Amino acid sequence: MIVTLADQGKDLISSAGAAGARRGAGRLALLRQLKVQAQSEQVSLRDYLHQQGITNIQSLWLVNALAFRATPAQIASIAAMPVVASITLNGTVSAPVAPPATSPAATLQSLVATTVSWNISAVNAPALWNLGFTGQGVVVALLDTGVDYAGNPDLQAKWRAQGGWFDPYGTSTTPNDYAESSQDPDFGHGTAAAGLILGGNGVGVAPGAEWIAAKIFEQGSSTTNYSAIH
Repeated sequence: MIVTLADQGKDLISSAGAAGARRGAGRLALLRQLKVQAQSEQVSLRDYLHQQGITNIQSLWLVNALAFRATPAQIASIAAMPVVASITLNGTVSAPVAPPATSPAATLQSLVATTVSWNISAVNAPALWNLGFTGQGVVVALLDTGVDYAGNPDLQAKWRAQGGWFDPYGTSTTPNDYAESSQDPDFGHGTAAAGLILGGNGVGVAPGAEWIAAKIFEQGSSTTNYSAIH
């Protein structure tokens, strides 16, 4: 289960202000404060869990929560604690399925198209491009299967390298994608999503944007859980 505590750091976020929550040193300081506050507030619940013989505890400090396994009786007693806001199942998440490797959306040729894709026209993106709005100055964060960096020059050029890739499984220091098929082993759902968001040549909605990404699913595995994503 995931037990979320009541204090979500709203006072800290409010004190930081909008600018502090978005920019460089101010944002980093806020994250550190949220982490310290969460660790402090989780002490009493951790102590109780240890008394109950529960030791495999994962701290999800960004949302001020703890993930662990417990019995129904223990869950009932934890739910009655004033500091607890909610208890949810630490459920399993399956990797989204990418387009078939033989489809136009799953080929590199689609990223060098000469015409605007139908879905891009449907949301009137070209009209915004003509006004000078292409997503420039925006950084899109992708939490998915990864992004095929090495095999996709268009997306490669738009990757913001500074802090731009997080692989919690330690398999790669540069972006890669979930192995989806033998025909195109580097093309997964994350690459498809990145292309639809900011691919060039009429493929993506915001071709002027940049991207960063985190690999939610371990290479070779199509499932993970909510606590891993947090």
